[in-house]
This record gives sequence, structure tokens and C-alpha cells, in this order.
Amino acid sequence: MIECIASTSATLHSLLQLLDEVKNMVISDDIQQEVEQSLKALIKSKEYSKDGILDLAFQSAKESMQSAEKAFFDPSILELLYFPDDQKFAIYIPLFVPVGIPVLLSLVAVLRQFVHKEDHRKQE
Repeated sequence: MIECIASTSATLHSLLQLLDEVKNMVISDDIQQEVEQSLKALIKSKEYSKDGILDLAFQSAKESMQSAEKAFFDPSILELLYFPDDQKFAIYIPLFVPVGIPVLLSLVAVLRQFVHKEDHRKQE
């Protein structure tokens, strides 16, 4: 029972750290419900153990651990972990830089022409 409670606490703490590190992670309602169920079962487990009902305390601790692990290993979280923002930049920059440089150079050339025409008109 103590191992289940410790595992639940460690898993929920790891989930919290993960959410702090990955800022753009969206938490689905399923994950929220699993975390809430885990916390409720953990509280029940502690109450049962205080009352001396160890079989129900163990059952609640086990349910709490399962819900916490289900929330932590949810596929929607795992998808974001394998494709973070820095990898998005690493993929898209090589695609857009070769196109962006000629566009920017053309824009600079057009602006220079425009400025030269304006200066030429003012001189006349």
C-alpha cells in the first residue's frame, strides 16, 4: 500500500514537472479526470488506513496509482514530447530560409528603387 501511495505521488509530481517544462502542452479532459480520480482515491486510501480498513486502503491506493499512470502515459502527452518546439524550428527553418532570403533581398531592392525615385522627383 505504501508503495502504491509513493508511486502515485511520484507519478503526479513528474506529471506536474513535465507540464511546467513544456509550456504549450494542452491537457485534455481525460487527463484532468484521471488526475482528479487519482487524487480522490489517494485521499480515500489515507482515510481508510487511518480508520484501520487496510484492504480498502490498499484497493484505493492501487486505483490511485493506476489513474496517475494512465494520466501520465496518455498518448496526447507523449505526442507532444516527441515533437517539441525546438524540433519544429529545426525542421521548418531549412525549408523557409532558402525561400525567404530572395524575397527579402527583392523587397530591399524594391524599397531602394522607390526611395531613389522619390529623391529624384524631389530634385526636379
